[in-house]
Amino acid sequence: MRTGRSLAIESHMTSRATSGRRCILIAGGTCAGKSQLASAISDALGKDRCHVLSADWYYRSDATNFDNPSAIDLVRLDADVRTLLSGEPILVRVHETHVAATLSEHRHFSPAPLVVVEGLFVLFSERLRECSSLSVFVDVPADVRLARRIHRDVSVYGLSAVDVCSTYLGSVRPGHEKIVEPSRKWAELILGDMSADLMVRSVLDALPRA
Repeated sequence: MRTGRSLAIESHMTSRATSGRRCILIAGGTCAGKSQLASAISDALGKDRCHVLSADWYYRSDATNFDNPSAIDLVRLDADVRTLLSGEPILVRVHETHVAATLSEHRHFSPAPLVVVEGLFVLFSERLRECSSLSVFVDVPADVRLARRIHRDVSVYGLSAVDVCSTYLGSVRPGHEKIVEPSRKWAELILGDMSADLMVRSVLDALPRA
């Protein structure tokens, strides 16, 4: 059941996305909470008014280093975003997980007033930045993100903590320091680790009116 507070937040946010089609980019390090923020925005506005595209869906099938932008088909991601913003539907080939880059399903998206694109490298792409209305970077301390990553990869993907830490030190941290962290310079809004309601409020308040 939604509380009076959540209904008030939803009403406030919906009023900020009523005209035109816009795009929000959400970047940040591994397990910073990018997908959770994107989902919270979509839940608040309604699935018919806000679509979420995850850059994880665009990993190339032959990708080996998932912490480098070359592993993602950013050209196809950009094309899909621009197609939605032009008022046309898209069919997205969704990979089940970036761990194995396994093709799992296709998803159909119709145009919506707002498109939220989340992923490690979405601010790295100049083309994506060109069509965004707001760029967001979720800034969470490295130790918190590592703890979340260990918990997720062990409980969800069945990896050992040793393997998770090895991957983190071998590719995740270097990729973050070299590419992800520097991309925050393109963010118009930087958010810390805070409640979902407050983060969503901050994003929708910062979103320019169409």
